[in-house]
Amino acid sequence: MEDYEKDALFGLTVKMMVQMRERKKAEAAMNDAQARMQAASEAVLKLHTAAAVFGIADINNGFFSQVGDLLGQERFAEAYHKAGYKTAATTTTTSDLLGQLIEEEKLDHGDANIKDAVLRRLLLAGSGGTRARDIIDALRAEGVEMHDKTVGMTLYRLSQDKLARREGRIWFATNLAEGGSELPANIFE
Repeated sequence: MEDYEKDALFGLTVKMMVQMRERKKAEAAMNDAQARMQAASEAVLKLHTAAAVFGIADINNGFFSQVGDLLGQERFAEAYHKAGYKTAATTTTTSDLLGQLIEEEKLDHGDANIKDAVLRRLLLAGSGGTRARDIIDALRAEGVEMHDKTVGMTLYRLSQDKLARREGRIWFATNLAEGGSELPANIFE
């Protein structure tokens, strides 16, 4: 092997090692995020069960609206702040409030990875769902750089994890992604 070939192979080997290390870090971060999401989903399911004690039997039908009516707007806004959000709640409708919570999280923390970003977009789309192309365009508008096939592959993996489903070309977050226990129920309706 010629010296220039050895140099080229050396550079390729170093690059491969660096990328393998980055992949390992990304896998660890993704596994951690999935464990946190699973724990949060289990906690939300338990809280949904506990809500029945307060007469909220159908948490998929206007949960935050029911809570707002029971607590009053001032107390509801206080709960919003107590939960760690900076902006006061301006609504008690489930879809609007979840949109506010998700957007504030995006502004405060950003997305840990592309999977979180795609899932956030699905949740923001609500019951109308969204196309992969719309997710790509929205993420690129936020400055996320990615390969054209990344969102499609991510949506497929989310569907395998039962966090997303599709009807034709329209993708939806499942009830599991929203903290529920059944597929494909929708808390926005």
